[in-house]
Amino acid sequence: DDYPVSWDGNFNMTYRYSSRGQLKLFHFANQDDIGIRYESPLFEDVFKSGTKSSLQNVQWRHLFGEGLLVKSSLSRNSFSNNLGIGNLQMDLSDSMVKWRTDVSYPLSKSVVVNSGFEASTTDNRSEGAYPADPNDLSPESETLSYDSEYDSDYAGGYLEGEISLGRKLVIIS
Repeated sequence: DDYPVSWDGNFNMTYRYSSRGQLKLFHFANQDDIGIRYESPLFEDVFKSGTKSSLQNVQWRHLFGEGLLVKSSLSRNSFSNNLGIGNLQMDLSDSMVKWRTDVSYPLSKSVVVNSGFEASTTDNRSEGAYPADPNDLSPESETLSYDSEYDSDYAGGYLEGEISLGRKLVIIS
């Protein structure tokens, strides 16, 4: 393997389908890998570490009628990290998918009602192997392993009123 390796890139596109609405797409990804030569009386190896992350997002925005504004987004982000040398290997990963929608409607020039909801699901994982003898990283030595996963889901909503009492004073409740 050749080290180091590092790159990132993104893509962003906005499509205005009318004077009242648009759709926006966004993608970002990156990767970083390093390797460090390791020499000991027991073995020679390369300590390797790598990370990857990405984010994808779709946003929709539309104004209905005389003021009903709806904004919604769906996103996914992920991260992974792996490192290892000899019989030591650790792999970590996180990912989340999230959906959020906000609705805003003016009842008058000074009163606005806002509401919305958000839901997400998250997955965290950690797995790998480590030496039974912490002083011996050689690939042939005995290892112990671990595997852990944690998932969570979240959902929530809100409703609020916004009252403007002049140019510089707004009350949100």
